[in-house]
Amino acid sequence: MVLDVHEAESGVLSRPSRWRRALTTALAGLVAIGVAAGAILGVQAFVLYDAIAQIQERSGTLTAMASRLEFDGVEVALDEVADDASLAAAAASGPFWDLAAQAPILGDDLVAVGEAVAVLDELAEAARGAYAATGLASGVGVLLPHDGQFDVAAIDGVVTAFAEIDAATVLAAERIARIDRDGLLGPVRSNIDTVSRLLEAIPAQLAEAREALSVVRTVLGFEGARTTLVVLRDSAQDWASGGAPLAVAEFDVLDGRVSFVGAVAASDVVSAIDPVDATESVWGALTSQELATVPEFAPLASTLAQNWSSRTGEGVDLVVSLDTVALDAIAQFVGADPGSRPEPGAWGEASPQLQQTALADSLVAVLDSAGGASEYIDLAAELFGGRRIQAWSSHPNESILIESFSTISGAVEPSADRIGVYLDGQDPASSGALELAVELTSCADESTVRVDVSFAAARRDTTVWVVGPTGSHSVDAETRATLDGAPVVSLRATPGESASVTFRTDALNPAYVVIAPSRLLGPLVGSTTACE
Repeated sequence: MVLDVHEAESGVLSRPSRWRRALTTALAGLVAIGVAAGAILGVQAFVLYDAIAQIQERSGTLTAMASRLEFDGVEVALDEVADDASLAAAAASGPFWDLAAQAPILGDDLVAVGEAVAVLDELAEAARGAYAATGLASGVGVLLPHDGQFDVAAIDGVVTAFAEIDAATVLAAERIARIDRDGLLGPVRSNIDTVSRLLEAIPAQLAEAREALSVVRTVLGFEGARTTLVVLRDSAQDWASGGAPLAVAEFDVLDGRVSFVGAVAASDVVSAIDPVDATESVWGALTSQELATVPEFAPLASTLAQNWSSRTGEGVDLVVSLDTVALDAIAQFVGADPGSRPEPGAWGEASPQLQQTALADSLVAVLDSAGGASEYIDLAAELFGGRRIQAWSSHPNESILIESFSTISGAVEPSADRIGVYLDGQDPASSGALELAVELTSCADESTVRVDVSFAAARRDTTVWVVGPTGSHSVDAETRATLDGAPVVSLRATPGESASVTFRTDALNPAYVVIAPSRLLGPLVGSTTACE
């Protein structure tokens, strides 16, 4: 059958043509929309994944700060995490995102990402709100003592905030776990897995922070009355605890109030304790030509607590020791009159009454006024990190917290050009300091090593322990002890004089110099010149 062209024009065959034209137009429109949506989604995806990466990085920093109770940086980190989460949530929303989420191929991926960032956004806002309620946003001073009283409500508010953040984190982790990841694109699944691991780790870190705060509450007498002793040590005398005890002050602690009871001469309490032998005086871990000495305070603290209990009939919960360097730093911080305490390096010669008064006055001044909160905490961290302040508790769970806090400030960076051992924290040019110049000389036959030590600017004699190579023996000095198979000899540091010791060994290993009683501030500098 032949159809007239007029019939075609009249519409008999125009319907399929119109369908084709309509379909082509629709497809073109979808392609255009797809291109536009793809471009927008591409930008959103870039913003989204960058925000997620920032959240992951900053959340790790935030939880680490919380577990160490470093509150100064928490507010900033929380704001950054919340801002990143808000940015991610904004990127995973909008009409194009919602339309694309209906697509049969990528829709499940977009829905999963949108749910994940929504969870992070809600968690970040909940954490920011809980933290704001603590009052720490105005400074950590709310947690420090004023007129001898710690703010019970403020500390309990921090405990409550951590509990709320913990509960919100657990809920967020459960929501993330319910996201179906089967069939998702690799990068999407990987990011959601990472978020899941992050949320699963946070409760454990918050638990550390809550445990630390719980111990703090106990130490401050929230759970009952406590007795704390503070012992002042003379760092210029050779004791394995870091200095000979000079004075002991007693404080009663109850419901956050710290009350000074009195001070006595240390000889009244620890007179039965003798300086330790050579082996115990060699502190620290030996590494190749570097050494950081770590005084052992626990034996002295434990004996002091036992003697105090025998003397007074009262139990001792906490013993804190600080050396004269630390006390001078604290006294300067609180603005104490310099005339009320001995000159640096002269504490050992001061009268017991002056030692006790200086200790008590400085500590009471700290309790009366916290001063600048951040500076106060920085000073405490520096003194703990440098082992100028040490603490011991008769309760094991408190000892764990004390040990973790003492490492917050990290190690002192070693000097590359000298070893300086400062017994009273002064510059080497001052009369109270001891500076050592140490030279190691390897002999030509590689069987002996000589350690030459010169002393300068020392006010009094001090012992220097020299640890020879493992398996060696001393040629020209008496071996006082051994340390892991290495001979230990002692040299007496007399002002203005020098001394040397030579070790012989079959296999030459590095030699070390251990300084008592202060910690080594720099590595040994060695040479390989032949022995004379």
